[in-house]
Amino acid sequence: MRLDDLLEDRPPEGEVPLKIAMRAGAPRLGPKAEAMKCWLQRIIADDRWLRERGAGVTRTPVFSVLTLPDDLGGLAKGYEGAERFRKHQGLGASPIADVAMLADEVGVVVARMPLRGDEQAPDGCSAVDSITGAPYVLINSDKPRVRRRFTITHEIGHLALGHLLGGQVLVDETVGGKSALERQANTFAAGVLMPREGVRGLAARRGAPWREARPAGLDSMARRLLRRQRTGGGL
Repeated sequence: MRLDDLLEDRPPEGEVPLKIAMRAGAPRLGPKAEAMKCWLQRIIADDRWLRERGAGVTRTPVFSVLTLPDDLGGLAKGYEGAERFRKHQGLGASPIADVAMLADEVGVVVARMPLRGDEQAPDGCSAVDSITGAPYVLINSDKPRVRRRFTITHEIGHLALGHLLGGQVLVDETVGGKSALERQANTFAAGVLMPREGVRGLAARRGAPWREARPAGLDSMARRLLRRQRTGGGL
C-alpha cells in the first residue's frame, strides 16, 4: 500500500485523536512517520470496535504500568524497570523466544507495517488509547529481525515506564534517540533482552570475565547493538 493511500485511509481525527508525545519544539512528523501514526489510529479504531462487541474467545490481559520509587530517575529507572518486569512476568534469566508473543501475554497489541528498511524510515511507535486505556505498538516490518525485536521491547519500555498518557502516541523515528526517556527505554530493552543473571551465567559457561553493567553501560550496549544491526550484525 502506498503512503498516500495510508494517509487517506485514516479514521476521522476526532474518532481516535493521538497527541504526539516527547516532541516539544521538534519539527512535524515526516511522511513515513505520519503514515505510521495514521495506521495506528486505524488499528485502535478497529480494536475498539472489537472490544465493544466482545469479539474473540480470549480475554485480553490488562497491561499495568510499573510502580517504581519516586526518587528513581535517569537510566536507573529503565534498568530497575527491566528487572521488575522480568520478575513480574516470571521470565527468570532465560532468553525470550518471541517478544511479540510476550507483548500479547502482557496485554500490549503489536502490529506491523512495511515502510522499507532505510534509515529514514521510522522503527516503530507506541500509543495508549484514551478511551480503553489499551496499549499499542506498531513496528516497521521492513527493518532487520533483530532490530524489530529490540524495537518491540523498547516500545514496551515506554509503556511500562509510564512515558505515555492516554491519547498520546510516541513515534520513534529511530530507537537510538538521545533524549532521557529514549535512553530509559533503551536501557529497559537491553535489561529485558539481556538480563543480568542470564549474561552472568553465559559468561561463566564460556569462561569469560564478568563485569557488572551499570545502567549507563546498558544504554551504551544498546546503542552499539543498534549500530551493528545497521551493518548486518545481530543481538
